[in-house]
Order: sequence, then structure tokens, then C-alpha cells
Amino acid sequence: MYTPPESTPASPLTVAAIVVAGGAGSRLGGVNKPLLTTPDGVTLLNHALRDLQTVFADQLADIAVVGPTSLNQEVASWPNVLRVQENPPLSGPAAAVVAGTQALAARNATKQTPPDVVVLLAADFVAPRAGLEFLKQALTEHSTAELLVPRDEDGHPQWLLSAVSWPYLAERVAEGAEQSAGQSLSWLLDAPSATFVKMTAHAQNGTRDVDSPADAQRYEIRLPSTQNSTHD
Repeated sequence: MYTPPESTPASPLTVAAIVVAGGAGSRLGGVNKPLLTTPDGVTLLNHALRDLQTVFADQLADIAVVGPTSLNQEVASWPNVLRVQENPPLSGPAAAVVAGTQALAARNATKQTPPDVVVLLAADFVAPRAGLEFLKQALTEHSTAELLVPRDEDGHPQWLLSAVSWPYLAERVAEGAEQSAGQSLSWLLDAPSATFVKMTAHAQNGTRDVDSPADAQRYEIRLPSTQNSTHD
């Protein structure tokens, strides 16, 4: 009697990430939000990098941090992290993802091993780990999705806690790069193609961000009285 061969478990997806870290911080007086520190003394940007590494571990390849030169010192100790800036500076999240994708593509060209998936992450989340763990689990359940976007309990899509297949992202960037300045991520990524997943209450803890003085007070983040070279 014929016995079919045992199926081979699918290999884990290889993951790259784009951390969007170039906002103006206008409601916080123009501070460089990724460099704000939480009560444990760690910057928001380093929380993002550390949690990406913790959650995706050996699956994680390169990370592109998109933001000003003032972030260079923060990323210098991470061997798999490169910093680039959107063009022009402060031109919005779509332009930031374009710049990050292009930087990853250049790195991939030397390695000849593009990732399967790119995680998009905001740099101003206080503690993104819970959200990233949710996203990783959702990727195992929707492994063929071109664009996977969590929704919070109010139905708002979390574009900067999403996952995009590399072929789809490269295609969208090639088509939209020249028009990306000032555009939204839903425009760049073509929202109708998204697979949306409802977040758990625990996962939503990973999307707590610092967008106002009230947020900073709530999360015990001290705001500097001055900020030099914020977006150079």
C-alpha cells in the first residue's frame, strides 16, 4: 500500500524591518521622539530595536531605521541596523517606508537573499513587544498574506505595526516612490489588498505611543526643555 511521504514543516519566514523614526514631534515642542527615554533609561528607539530582536530572534535579518542623523549614535551598536532618511526629510510615513525599502533592497543586492516579510514599526511606541508578538503569531496564521495589518478595538488599522511581503512591498515602492512625499501608508500599500486582524487587549499595549505631553506624563517620560539638531 502506498504511503505518502511525510510533509516537511515550513521554514520560518525570514524577516526584515523598517522602523519609522523621522516625525517632527510638533505636539511635543519639536523633540526627537525616538531619543526620549522611558523610566528604565532606554530610548524609545532602542526599545523598538531590542523588541524586534527579542520577538523575531534568528528570523530577523536587517533593520532600516528611517530618521535624522541624530539617531546615528543610537544605531551604531546594532550590526544589522542601517540608518537612512526619507527624501525630503519630514515628508511622511510613505516616503519613510520608500527610503527604508530602498535601503534594504541595496543591502539585499549584496547578500542576494531578500527577506520574505518586512515588518513596519513606529519608533515612538513605549513598549512594542506585545504588539510584535501578536504580529508574529498572526503571520503564522496568515503566512500567504501580502499585507497584514492589525486593527485595534476601535477598528483603527495599525499601519506602523504591520507586515508586508517583500515582493509586494518592492512592487508598491517601485510604483509609488516618486509620488510618496506627503502620502499615507494606506496610499502606498494599497489598503484594499490588506488582510486585517483584530488585536487582543494585551497586544494593544504594544501600540501605546508618545504623541503629546499628556502621553509623556502618563508613561513617565521626561521631556527635555531643548532639543538640538532634531531633524538634521
